[in-house]
Amino acid sequence: MFYYTIALAVILLILFLLKSTIKPANFPPGPAWLPIVGTLPLIKKLCAKYGSQHVALDKLRHSYNPDIISLKFGSEKFIVVFSQELIKDVFTLKALQGRPDNFFIKMRTNGKRAGVTMTDGPLWYEHRQFLIKHLRQLGLGKNLMEAMILDEFLAFEKHLDSQVYQEIQFSQKVAGSVLNVLWIMVAGYKFDLNSGKLSNILGLMGMRARAFQITGGPLGFFPWLRFIAPDLVGYTLLKSLSDQLYSLVNETIMDHKERLKHIGPGDDSTPRDFIDAFLLEMERGNETYTDDQLLAICLDMFIAGSETTSNTLDFAFLNMVLHPDVQTRVQEQIDSVLGPDEKPTYALKTKLPLVEAVLLECQRMYNVIPLSGAHRATEDTKLGGYNIPKDTLIMSCLYSMHYNPDLWDEPDKFKPERFLNPNGSFNYCDSLYQFGFGKRRCLGETLARSFLFIYFVGILHRYKITTRDENISRIPLPGISISPRPYNVILVPRRS
Repeated sequence: MFYYTIALAVILLILFLLKSTIKPANFPPGPAWLPIVGTLPLIKKLCAKYGSQHVALDKLRHSYNPDIISLKFGSEKFIVVFSQELIKDVFTLKALQGRPDNFFIKMRTNGKRAGVTMTDGPLWYEHRQFLIKHLRQLGLGKNLMEAMILDEFLAFEKHLDSQVYQEIQFSQKVAGSVLNVLWIMVAGYKFDLNSGKLSNILGLMGMRARAFQITGGPLGFFPWLRFIAPDLVGYTLLKSLSDQLYSLVNETIMDHKERLKHIGPGDDSTPRDFIDAFLLEMERGNETYTDDQLLAICLDMFIAGSETTSNTLDFAFLNMVLHPDVQTRVQEQIDSVLGPDEKPTYALKTKLPLVEAVLLECQRMYNVIPLSGAHRATEDTKLGGYNIPKDTLIMSCLYSMHYNPDLWDEPDKFKPERFLNPNGSFNYCDSLYQFGFGKRRCLGETLARSFLFIYFVGILHRYKITTRDENISRIPLPGISISPRPYNVILVPRRS
């Protein structure tokens, strides 16, 4: 009897292993699935060869289907799309607006499914609307927001004035400014640009962005590995970063709770910031408004907002160093519309088409989220003529679309003029999805666009950016979001 039991167990194991290698009917083409691990070993090998996940996937697609391929990571089925048409479908089809629900995703929110960025269904819809409503009341997309950006720029400008003619790195300096504008609306205060606390926060977020790929790697699909090799699979690092970020945000929330305790019946209880608004909603007894949800939304704002905008601006300045002729042309155009003592406003963008073209070209070549956050099929559906079973995860490779030679002439070259008409006016293009599309479009798009424009114009109006660094790399650092490799610049004042 014992041997029959063993034999049955072996047969069942073999059947399970065989089943894990079989693709659903009419599923998109792709590499063969190995038992248990799926295509993880292949993707890991290609990432090591090409340096990043998005480039590896772009290379892999040509062996199967240039528009759509299938993968399997552990037990999770993945689809990756590359063409503009299919990427737009992923962003807009109702059945594809879910989000993953795996261990890696929940690790960023203390083991729970919370926040706005990585949730779906009624929770996502309600809290997304609540967040948009209150951020707009606090200035998002209004003159008040631009005033906050300009105020932060003046502080940043003063900070840079003390470092002219010295070798500096833009990265964390810019990131601090972006975070401050966000944090004024979220928490009602901002950080000193020289503070150790701000440096710590930015360092934590940078480590997190560079340490993981968008899929989360083995930890996302084999969470039990954290008990066997926590350091090797990144669990120790991710847990440490999550705990530290949670502690920093929770400290701010506790301060708000303490202040609201002392508001009497006759006092003004108008929310000063988003945290106030959320805590007041909690007091009304809405059951989805919890401490964990507030913490998660604050982290969403932290992670999704500051890293992407600051890295985009960092890439823009990198290209001005690499293309000094373009920098000179940009400065000439800025000087033609902005007096020596005037400060930039977003309204000037119609008068500065070359600036708009340069910023868009930087976002095309260096889209800081080259692989969009994974969507999840909430029901059986079709995509590109293929069957997509419920709970399949779908990623959009924006990198492939932004480098598609059918859409862009010489896509590997930095050519801002592709966004200009022959007479020098701005020529809008609808083949850039740097802020996403549809209902999942970036909530902070208006803030990001205003910030990028005001800072880029303001700094080039005031300084010439040069370098002594002969080894500046054009190849970005890979991760959940890409960033320039550290480079040194020297700021030379353009006026007394």
